[in-house]
Amino acid sequence: MTAKAENCRVWNHTAGIILRAVTLIMVLLMLPAGRAAPSQAAFQCRFSLGFAQLRDTISEAEGTDIVGACLEDMRYDNNGNAQQHTSNGLLAWAQDTNWTGFTDGTTTWVSGPNGLEKRPNSEQFNWEEEGGAPEGAAFRMFREGTPGSFVTVENLGNETFRYVVDGTEQLFIGMGYNPIYRHLPDAERAANYERDFAVLCRAGVNHITGWDSDKGYEQDKFDEVTLDYARRYGLGVVMPFYLPVDGHYADPGYQSGLMDQAIQKIRRFKDHPALRMWGVGNEVLSEMETPAERVAFLQFYVRLIDLFHDQDPSHPVIYREAEDTFVPLIKSFLDLTPRHRPWFLWGTNVYTTRLGRILDDWPLYRTGSPLIVSEFGAEPDWPGGRSFGYLSMWRTIRSHPKYVLGGAPYVWTVQGPEPVDVKWGLMDDQSSPVDATFDFLTSAWLREGSRSCP
Repeated sequence: MTAKAENCRVWNHTAGIILRAVTLIMVLLMLPAGRAAPSQAAFQCRFSLGFAQLRDTISEAEGTDIVGACLEDMRYDNNGNAQQHTSNGLLAWAQDTNWTGFTDGTTTWVSGPNGLEKRPNSEQFNWEEEGGAPEGAAFRMFREGTPGSFVTVENLGNETFRYVVDGTEQLFIGMGYNPIYRHLPDAERAANYERDFAVLCRAGVNHITGWDSDKGYEQDKFDEVTLDYARRYGLGVVMPFYLPVDGHYADPGYQSGLMDQAIQKIRRFKDHPALRMWGVGNEVLSEMETPAERVAFLQFYVRLIDLFHDQDPSHPVIYREAEDTFVPLIKSFLDLTPRHRPWFLWGTNVYTTRLGRILDDWPLYRTGSPLIVSEFGAEPDWPGGRSFGYLSMWRTIRSHPKYVLGGAPYVWTVQGPEPVDVKWGLMDDQSSPVDATFDFLTSAWLREGSRSCP
Protein backbone atom coordinates (compact mmCIF):
# COMPACT_ATOMS: atom_id res chain seq x y z
CA MET A 1 0.00 0.00 0.00
CA THR A 2 1.15 3.53 -0.77
CA ALA A 3 1.34 4.64 2.84
CA LYS A 4 3.80 1.89 3.71
CA ALA A 5 5.65 1.11 0.45
CA GLU A 6 9.41 1.13 0.90
CA ASN A 7 10.26 4.30 -1.01
CA CYS A 8 6.90 6.09 -1.12
CA ARG A 9 5.37 5.95 2.30
CA VAL A 10 7.37 8.89 3.78
CA TRP A 11 5.75 11.95 2.25
CA ASN A 12 7.88 15.05 1.91
CA HIS A 13 5.99 17.73 3.82
CA THR A 14 6.62 20.58 1.40
CA ALA A 15 5.86 18.43 -1.65
CA GLY A 16 2.67 17.27 0.03
CA ILE A 17 1.48 20.83 0.51
CA ILE A 18 2.24 21.66 -3.12
CA LEU A 19 0.45 18.52 -4.36
CA ARG A 20 -2.65 19.33 -2.32
CA ALA A 21 -2.79 22.91 -3.54
CA VAL A 22 -2.11 22.19 -7.22
CA THR A 23 -4.47 19.21 -7.40
CA LEU A 24 -7.29 21.01 -5.64
CA ILE A 25 -6.99 24.11 -7.85
CA MET A 26 -6.89 22.06 -11.06
CA VAL A 27 -9.82 19.91 -10.02
CA LEU A 28 -12.00 22.79 -8.88
CA LEU A 29 -11.44 24.54 -12.20
CA MET A 30 -12.93 21.48 -13.90
CA LEU A 31 -16.08 21.50 -11.74
CA PRO A 32 -19.30 23.49 -11.81
CA ALA A 33 -19.99 25.86 -8.95
CA GLY A 34 -20.91 23.87 -5.86
CA ARG A 35 -23.57 24.27 -3.24
CA ALA A 36 -22.95 25.23 0.35
CA ALA A 37 -22.03 22.37 2.63
CA PRO A 38 -24.94 20.96 4.64
CA SER A 39 -25.35 21.73 8.29
CA GLN A 40 -23.64 19.29 10.69
CA ALA A 41 -25.96 19.81 13.65
CA ALA A 42 -26.11 17.21 16.39
CA PHE A 43 -28.75 14.57 15.67
CA GLN A 44 -31.81 14.02 17.89
CA CYS A 45 -34.09 11.03 17.22
CA ARG A 46 -37.67 10.37 18.38
CA PHE A 47 -40.38 7.73 18.34
CA SER A 48 -43.44 8.43 16.19
CA LEU A 49 -46.68 6.92 14.89
CA GLY A 50 -47.22 3.23 15.62
CA PHE A 51 -43.74 2.76 17.08
CA ALA A 52 -44.41 5.35 19.78
CA GLN A 53 -47.73 3.68 20.55
CA LEU A 54 -46.22 0.18 20.70
CA ARG A 55 -43.40 1.36 22.97
CA ASP A 56 -45.91 2.85 25.41
CA THR A 57 -48.14 -0.23 25.25
CA ILE A 58 -45.25 -2.59 26.02
CA SER A 59 -44.02 -0.39 28.88
CA GLU A 60 -47.51 -0.33 30.40
CA ALA A 61 -47.93 -4.11 30.07
CA GLU A 62 -44.48 -4.99 31.45
CA GLY A 63 -44.28 -2.27 34.06
CA THR A 64 -40.88 -1.14 32.83
CA ASP A 65 -39.20 0.32 29.75
CA ILE A 66 -38.55 -2.64 27.46
CA VAL A 67 -37.92 -0.83 24.16
CA GLY A 68 -35.25 1.56 25.44
CA ALA A 69 -34.08 4.81 23.88
CA CYS A 70 -34.19 5.48 20.14
CA LEU A 71 -30.93 5.26 18.19
CA GLU A 72 -32.38 6.62 14.93
CA ASP A 73 -35.62 7.94 13.50
CA MET A 74 -38.07 5.53 11.90
CA ARG A 75 -36.99 4.76 8.34
CA TYR A 76 -38.48 2.91 5.39
CA ASP A 77 -36.84 0.31 3.17
CA ASN A 78 -37.36 -0.16 -0.56
CA ASN A 79 -40.43 -2.35 0.08
CA GLY A 80 -42.18 0.28 2.19
CA ASN A 81 -41.52 -1.52 5.49
CA ALA A 82 -40.39 0.54 8.49
CA GLN A 83 -37.66 -0.06 11.07
CA GLN A 84 -36.19 1.76 14.03
CA HIS A 85 -33.25 0.58 16.09
CA THR A 86 -33.33 1.21 19.82
CA SER A 87 -30.87 0.74 22.64
CA ASN A 88 -32.61 -2.56 23.51
CA GLY A 89 -33.54 -3.98 20.11
CA LEU A 90 -35.54 -3.28 16.95
CA LEU A 91 -39.01 -1.97 16.13
CA ALA A 92 -40.44 -3.02 12.77
CA TRP A 93 -43.62 -2.59 10.73
CA ALA A 94 -44.64 -4.57 7.62
CA GLN A 95 -46.66 -2.62 5.09
CA ASP A 96 -48.38 -5.62 3.46
CA THR A 97 -49.80 -7.10 6.67
CA ASN A 98 -49.76 -4.10 9.02
CA TRP A 99 -47.67 -6.27 11.40
CA THR A 100 -45.91 -4.22 14.09
CA GLY A 101 -43.47 -5.67 16.59
CA PHE A 102 -40.45 -5.18 18.81
CA THR A 103 -37.73 -7.67 19.61
CA ASP A 104 -34.80 -7.60 22.01
CA GLY A 105 -33.17 -10.47 20.12
CA THR A 106 -34.75 -13.15 22.32
CA THR A 107 -38.39 -12.15 22.82
CA THR A 108 -40.84 -10.53 20.42
CA TRP A 109 -43.77 -8.32 21.39
CA VAL A 110 -46.39 -8.14 18.62
CA SER A 111 -49.36 -5.84 18.14
CA GLY A 112 -51.72 -8.31 16.46
CA PRO A 113 -55.40 -9.18 16.13
CA ASN A 114 -55.55 -10.07 19.84
CA GLY A 115 -53.84 -6.92 21.02
CA LEU A 116 -50.33 -7.03 22.48
CA GLU A 117 -48.86 -10.54 22.59
CA LYS A 118 -45.42 -11.83 23.57
CA ARG A 119 -43.54 -14.88 22.30
CA PRO A 120 -39.99 -16.28 21.98
CA ASN A 121 -38.36 -15.34 18.70
CA SER A 122 -38.13 -19.00 17.69
CA GLU A 123 -41.92 -19.42 17.81
CA GLN A 124 -44.90 -17.92 15.97
CA PHE A 125 -48.56 -17.35 16.81
CA ASN A 126 -51.15 -19.28 14.80
CA TRP A 127 -52.28 -16.14 13.01
CA GLU A 128 -48.68 -15.43 12.00
CA GLU A 129 -48.27 -18.92 10.54
CA GLU A 130 -51.42 -18.32 8.52
CA GLY A 131 -49.84 -15.42 6.68
CA GLY A 132 -49.75 -12.60 9.16
CA ALA A 133 -46.02 -12.54 9.86
CA PRO A 134 -43.70 -10.64 7.51
CA GLU A 135 -40.93 -12.26 5.52
CA GLY A 136 -37.58 -10.96 4.33
CA ALA A 137 -34.22 -10.06 5.83
CA ALA A 138 -35.60 -7.05 7.68
CA PHE A 139 -37.71 -9.33 9.89
CA ARG A 140 -35.33 -12.27 10.23
CA MET A 141 -34.30 -11.38 13.75
CA PHE A 142 -37.92 -11.68 14.88
CA ARG A 143 -37.80 -15.37 13.96
CA GLU A 144 -34.18 -16.33 14.58
CA GLY A 145 -33.10 -14.03 17.39
CA THR A 146 -29.95 -12.92 15.54
CA PRO A 147 -30.22 -9.15 15.15
CA GLY A 148 -27.85 -7.37 12.82
CA SER A 149 -25.68 -4.66 14.32
CA PHE A 150 -26.60 -0.99 14.30
CA VAL A 151 -23.69 1.44 14.24
CA THR A 152 -23.86 5.22 14.46
CA VAL A 153 -21.50 8.14 14.86
CA GLU A 154 -22.99 10.78 17.12
CA ASN A 155 -22.00 14.42 16.70
CA LEU A 156 -22.09 15.98 20.16
CA GLY A 157 -21.01 19.39 18.88
CA ASN A 158 -17.74 21.26 19.46
CA GLU A 159 -15.81 18.76 17.29
CA THR A 160 -16.76 15.93 19.63
CA PHE A 161 -18.05 12.56 18.41
CA ARG A 162 -19.08 9.16 19.79
CA TYR A 163 -18.79 5.83 17.99
CA VAL A 164 -21.81 3.77 19.09
CA VAL A 165 -22.41 0.06 18.43
CA ASP A 166 -25.86 -1.26 19.32
CA GLY A 167 -26.40 1.61 21.71
CA THR A 168 -23.04 1.32 23.51
CA GLU A 169 -20.14 3.72 22.97
CA GLN A 170 -16.95 2.01 21.82
CA LEU A 171 -13.34 2.94 21.27
CA PHE A 172 -12.24 1.58 17.89
CA ILE A 173 -9.35 -0.78 18.70
CA GLY A 174 -8.56 -2.44 15.41
CA MET A 175 -6.11 -4.73 13.70
CA GLY A 176 -5.16 -4.80 10.04
CA TYR A 177 -5.90 -8.47 9.42
CA ASN A 178 -3.98 -9.88 6.46
CA PRO A 179 -3.50 -13.68 6.67
CA ILE A 180 -4.31 -15.64 3.53
CA TYR A 181 -6.69 -18.43 4.50
CA ARG A 182 -8.97 -18.39 1.45
CA HIS A 183 -7.45 -21.50 -0.14
CA LEU A 184 -7.92 -23.63 2.97
CA PRO A 185 -10.93 -25.89 3.69
CA ASP A 186 -13.54 -24.18 5.84
CA ALA A 187 -12.72 -26.34 8.85
CA GLU A 188 -9.06 -25.31 8.73
CA ARG A 189 -9.99 -21.68 8.16
CA ALA A 190 -12.30 -21.84 11.17
CA ALA A 191 -9.53 -23.29 13.37
CA ASN A 192 -7.16 -20.49 12.31
CA TYR A 193 -9.78 -17.83 12.98
CA GLU A 194 -10.46 -19.41 16.37
CA ARG A 195 -6.77 -19.18 17.26
CA ASP A 196 -6.22 -15.65 15.90
CA PHE A 197 -9.42 -14.08 17.17
CA ALA A 198 -8.93 -15.52 20.65
CA VAL A 199 -5.55 -13.75 20.79
CA LEU A 200 -7.05 -10.50 19.52
CA CYS A 201 -9.94 -10.64 21.97
CA ARG A 202 -7.66 -11.22 24.96
CA ALA A 203 -5.54 -8.28 23.80
CA GLY A 204 -8.53 -5.93 23.88
CA VAL A 205 -8.99 -5.63 20.11
CA ASN A 206 -12.60 -5.17 19.00
CA HIS A 207 -12.32 -4.66 15.20
CA ILE A 208 -10.53 -6.17 12.23
CA THR A 209 -9.96 -4.42 8.91
CA GLY A 210 -9.26 -5.95 5.51
CA TRP A 211 -8.69 -5.06 1.86
CA ASP A 212 -9.96 -7.78 -0.55
CA SER A 213 -7.42 -6.73 -3.19
CA ASP A 214 -4.95 -3.90 -3.06
CA LYS A 215 -2.28 -2.47 -5.37
CA GLY A 216 -2.02 -5.69 -7.35
CA TYR A 217 -1.89 -7.97 -4.30
CA GLU A 218 -4.68 -10.46 -3.76
CA GLN A 219 -5.75 -10.12 -0.14
CA ASP A 220 -7.89 -12.55 1.81
CA LYS A 221 -11.66 -12.46 1.35
CA PHE A 222 -13.86 -11.87 4.37
CA ASP A 223 -17.00 -14.03 4.18
CA GLU A 224 -19.57 -15.65 6.48
CA VAL A 225 -16.97 -17.90 8.09
CA THR A 226 -14.82 -14.87 8.93
CA LEU A 227 -17.76 -12.92 10.30
CA ASP A 228 -19.19 -15.80 12.30
CA TYR A 229 -15.93 -16.34 14.17
CA ALA A 230 -15.34 -12.61 14.54
CA ARG A 231 -18.74 -12.31 16.20
CA ARG A 232 -17.96 -15.20 18.55
CA TYR A 233 -14.95 -13.28 19.84
CA GLY A 234 -16.59 -9.86 19.98
CA LEU A 235 -14.81 -8.51 16.91
CA GLY A 236 -16.51 -6.10 14.56
CA VAL A 237 -15.56 -6.25 10.89
CA VAL A 238 -14.77 -3.40 8.53
CA MET A 239 -15.95 -5.07 5.33
CA PRO A 240 -13.84 -3.93 2.37
CA PHE A 241 -15.09 -3.04 -1.09
CA TYR A 242 -12.25 -2.92 -3.59
CA LEU A 243 -11.93 0.02 -6.00
CA PRO A 244 -9.09 -0.43 -8.52
CA VAL A 245 -6.69 2.47 -9.05
CA ASP A 246 -6.83 1.93 -12.82
CA GLY A 247 -10.63 1.70 -12.97
CA HIS A 248 -12.48 3.46 -15.79
CA TYR A 249 -14.52 5.68 -13.50
CA ALA A 250 -15.75 7.94 -16.29
CA ASP A 251 -17.29 4.96 -18.14
CA PRO A 252 -21.01 4.53 -17.32
CA GLY A 253 -20.80 0.80 -18.01
CA TYR A 254 -17.90 0.40 -15.61
CA GLN A 255 -19.74 2.44 -13.00
CA SER A 256 -22.84 0.28 -13.39
CA GLY A 257 -20.79 -2.88 -12.92
CA LEU A 258 -19.32 -1.61 -9.66
CA MET A 259 -22.74 -0.50 -8.46
CA ASP A 260 -24.12 -3.98 -9.13
CA GLN A 261 -21.21 -5.59 -7.27
CA ALA A 262 -21.79 -3.25 -4.35
CA ILE A 263 -25.50 -4.10 -4.12
CA GLN A 264 -24.74 -7.82 -4.16
CA LYS A 265 -22.16 -7.48 -1.39
CA ILE A 266 -24.36 -5.22 0.73
CA ARG A 267 -27.32 -7.61 0.51
CA ARG A 268 -25.11 -10.54 1.39
CA PHE A 269 -23.53 -9.09 4.54
CA LYS A 270 -25.54 -6.13 5.83
CA ASP A 271 -27.58 -8.15 8.33
CA HIS A 272 -24.63 -9.96 9.87
CA PRO A 273 -24.18 -8.93 13.53
CA ALA A 274 -20.36 -8.74 13.17
CA LEU A 275 -20.50 -6.04 10.48
CA ARG A 276 -19.46 -2.60 11.72
CA MET A 277 -18.83 -0.49 8.62
CA TRP A 278 -18.07 -0.61 4.91
CA GLY A 279 -14.47 0.10 3.86
CA VAL A 280 -15.18 1.53 0.41
CA GLY A 281 -11.84 2.10 -1.30
CA ASN A 282 -8.31 2.37 0.04
CA GLU A 283 -5.56 4.74 -1.14
CA VAL A 284 -7.07 5.10 -4.60
CA LEU A 285 -6.39 8.81 -5.05
CA SER A 286 -2.76 8.63 -3.99
CA GLU A 287 -2.04 6.10 -6.73
CA MET A 288 -3.76 8.04 -9.53
CA GLU A 289 -1.56 10.13 -11.83
CA THR A 290 -3.75 12.95 -13.15
CA PRO A 291 -6.39 15.37 -11.86
CA ALA A 292 -8.79 14.11 -14.53
CA GLU A 293 -8.58 10.60 -13.08
CA ARG A 294 -9.30 11.93 -9.61
CA VAL A 295 -12.25 13.98 -10.82
CA ALA A 296 -13.84 10.94 -12.49
CA PHE A 297 -13.20 8.79 -9.43
CA LEU A 298 -14.62 11.24 -6.90
CA GLN A 299 -17.68 12.07 -8.97
CA PHE A 300 -18.45 8.37 -9.01
CA TYR A 301 -17.33 7.78 -5.43
CA VAL A 302 -19.89 10.16 -3.96
CA ARG A 303 -22.65 8.30 -5.79
CA LEU A 304 -21.24 4.95 -4.65
CA ILE A 305 -21.11 5.76 -0.93
CA ASP A 306 -24.64 7.18 -1.13
CA LEU A 307 -25.70 3.84 -2.64
CA PHE A 308 -24.08 1.99 0.26
CA HIS A 309 -25.95 4.10 2.77
CA ASP A 310 -29.27 3.85 0.93
CA GLN A 311 -28.95 0.07 0.79
CA ASP A 312 -27.70 -0.22 4.38
CA PRO A 313 -28.47 2.73 6.68
CA SER A 314 -27.34 0.72 9.72
CA HIS A 315 -23.59 0.93 9.10
CA PRO A 316 -21.16 3.78 8.35
CA VAL A 317 -18.90 4.03 5.31
CA ILE A 318 -15.18 4.81 5.60
CA TYR A 319 -12.68 5.89 2.96
CA ARG A 320 -9.04 5.15 3.81
CA GLU A 321 -6.25 7.22 2.28
CA ALA A 322 -2.56 7.95 2.77
CA GLU A 323 -2.17 10.59 5.48
CA ASP A 324 -4.32 13.71 4.95
CA THR A 325 -3.14 14.77 1.52
CA PHE A 326 -6.50 14.52 -0.24
CA VAL A 327 -8.89 15.59 2.51
CA PRO A 328 -9.63 19.03 0.97
CA LEU A 329 -10.18 17.46 -2.44
CA ILE A 330 -12.57 14.80 -1.16
CA LYS A 331 -14.45 17.33 0.94
CA SER A 332 -14.92 19.60 -2.09
CA PHE A 333 -16.77 16.81 -3.89
CA LEU A 334 -18.88 15.87 -0.88
CA ASP A 335 -19.87 19.52 -0.51
CA LEU A 336 -21.16 19.70 -4.09
CA THR A 337 -24.39 18.04 -2.94
CA PRO A 338 -26.60 19.17 -0.07
CA ARG A 339 -26.88 15.67 1.38
CA HIS A 340 -25.98 15.31 5.05
CA ARG A 341 -23.58 12.38 5.55
CA PRO A 342 -23.01 11.85 9.30
CA TRP A 343 -22.38 8.19 8.46
CA PHE A 344 -19.26 8.93 6.36
CA LEU A 345 -15.94 8.43 8.17
CA TRP A 346 -12.41 9.38 7.23
CA GLY A 347 -9.52 6.96 7.59
CA THR A 348 -5.89 8.02 7.55
CA ASN A 349 -2.99 5.61 6.95
CA VAL A 350 0.15 6.94 8.61
CA TYR A 351 3.66 5.50 8.89
CA THR A 352 5.62 8.60 9.89
CA THR A 353 6.18 10.88 12.85
CA ARG A 354 3.73 13.28 11.19
CA LEU A 355 0.83 11.46 12.87
CA GLY A 356 0.63 14.01 15.67
CA ARG A 357 0.55 16.94 13.24
CA ILE A 358 -2.17 15.27 11.14
CA LEU A 359 -4.38 14.67 14.18
CA ASP A 360 -3.74 18.13 15.61
CA ASP A 361 -4.79 19.73 12.32
CA TRP A 362 -7.90 17.63 11.71
CA PRO A 363 -10.45 20.21 12.99
CA LEU A 364 -8.97 22.79 10.59
CA TYR A 365 -10.34 20.81 7.63
CA ARG A 366 -13.89 21.45 8.91
CA THR A 367 -15.21 18.12 7.65
CA GLY A 368 -17.83 17.87 10.39
CA SER A 369 -16.81 14.22 10.77
CA PRO A 370 -14.46 12.22 13.01
CA LEU A 371 -11.33 10.34 12.03
CA ILE A 372 -10.02 6.80 12.42
CA VAL A 373 -6.31 6.05 12.04
CA SER A 374 -7.04 3.13 9.75
CA GLU A 375 -3.39 2.03 9.46
CA PHE A 376 -0.34 2.94 11.49
CA GLY A 377 3.14 1.54 11.83
CA ALA A 378 6.57 2.54 13.12
CA GLU A 379 9.94 2.03 11.45
CA PRO A 380 12.58 -0.11 13.18
CA ASP A 381 14.73 3.04 13.51
CA TRP A 382 11.96 4.94 15.32
CA PRO A 383 13.41 6.63 18.45
CA GLY A 384 13.22 3.94 21.10
CA GLY A 385 12.76 1.16 18.53
CA ARG A 386 9.83 -0.28 16.60
CA SER A 387 7.84 -1.53 19.59
CA PHE A 388 8.01 1.82 21.36
CA GLY A 389 7.15 3.52 18.06
CA TYR A 390 3.87 1.61 17.69
CA LEU A 391 3.03 2.34 21.33
CA SER A 392 3.83 6.02 20.87
CA MET A 393 1.55 6.19 17.84
CA TRP A 394 -1.31 4.63 19.81
CA ARG A 395 -0.75 7.13 22.61
CA THR A 396 -0.89 9.93 20.02
CA ILE A 397 -4.20 8.56 18.76
CA ARG A 398 -5.61 8.48 22.28
CA SER A 399 -4.47 12.04 22.96
CA HIS A 400 -7.21 13.25 20.57
CA PRO A 401 -10.29 11.50 22.03
CA LYS A 402 -12.87 14.10 20.97
CA TYR A 403 -12.66 13.46 17.22
CA VAL A 404 -10.32 10.47 16.72
CA LEU A 405 -12.41 7.33 17.22
CA GLY A 406 -9.45 4.94 17.43
CA GLY A 407 -6.97 3.16 15.22
CA ALA A 408 -5.68 -0.11 13.75
CA PRO A 409 -1.99 -1.04 13.56
CA TYR A 410 -0.64 -2.54 10.39
CA VAL A 411 -0.39 -5.52 10.32
CA TRP A 412 -1.28 -8.88 11.91
CA THR A 413 1.14 -11.32 10.28
CA VAL A 414 4.44 -11.41 8.46
CA GLN A 415 2.78 -14.05 6.22
CA GLY A 416 0.57 -11.55 4.39
CA PRO A 417 0.43 -11.09 0.61
CA GLU A 418 2.57 -7.97 0.36
CA PRO A 419 6.39 -8.14 0.47
CA VAL A 420 6.48 -5.34 3.09
CA ASP A 421 4.32 -7.47 5.43
CA VAL A 422 7.52 -9.25 6.44
CA LYS A 423 8.66 -5.92 7.84
CA TRP A 424 5.40 -4.67 9.33
CA GLY A 425 3.88 -7.94 10.58
CA LEU A 426 3.37 -8.27 14.34
CA MET A 427 2.90 -12.06 14.46
CA ASP A 428 4.53 -15.10 12.83
CA ASP A 429 2.71 -17.82 10.89
CA GLN A 430 1.59 -19.43 14.17
CA SER A 431 0.15 -16.17 15.52
CA SER A 432 2.97 -15.70 18.02
CA PRO A 433 4.53 -12.23 18.45
CA VAL A 434 7.70 -11.63 16.43
CA ASP A 435 8.89 -9.02 18.94
CA ALA A 436 7.56 -6.95 21.85
CA THR A 437 5.30 -4.72 19.73
CA PHE A 438 2.07 -6.66 20.17
CA ASP A 439 2.66 -6.97 23.92
CA PHE A 440 3.28 -3.21 24.19
CA LEU A 441 0.03 -2.49 22.36
CA THR A 442 -1.88 -5.08 24.39
CA SER A 443 -0.85 -3.43 27.64
CA ALA A 444 -2.17 -0.10 26.36
CA TRP A 445 -5.39 -1.56 24.96
CA LEU A 446 -6.26 -3.43 28.16
CA ARG A 447 -6.03 -0.18 30.11
CA GLU A 448 -9.03 0.97 28.09
CA GLY A 449 -11.18 -1.71 29.73
CA SER A 450 -11.45 -5.46 30.12
CA ARG A 451 -13.06 -7.73 27.55
CA SER A 452 -15.14 -10.87 28.02
CA CYS A 453 -13.73 -13.59 25.75
CA PRO A 454 -14.85 -17.22 25.17
